[in-house]
Amino acid sequence: MNRAAVEFARDEVKQLVAATQAFQATDERWPQTFEELAQFAFSNKLALDPAAFNDVAFAALPNNTVQVHYDVNCARFNTPQCKFTQSGSVNVKAK
Repeated sequence: MNRAAVEFARDEVKQLVAATQAFQATDERWPQTFEELAQFAFSNKLALDPAAFNDVAFAALPNNTVQVHYDVNCARFNTPQCKFTQSGSVNVKAK
């Protein structure tokens, strides 16, 4: 079960990074909120499931990258035998 949760989290983070890069390429700036990114993804038919995250925050850096802090919603994988959380951050460069 942990393997499925890890793969789920990895796939969701890849979609988050791709949507963040697409936002920057279109708007020539980084998203300020996850809600803003989710709306952009929905409007542009990008693969991004807002329910897959408990929290996402963006911090634009001086080198024209953005640090994305995320907490993937892995609640469906939590059982009495197995607890799983996936939080982290990734630096995203413009395409």
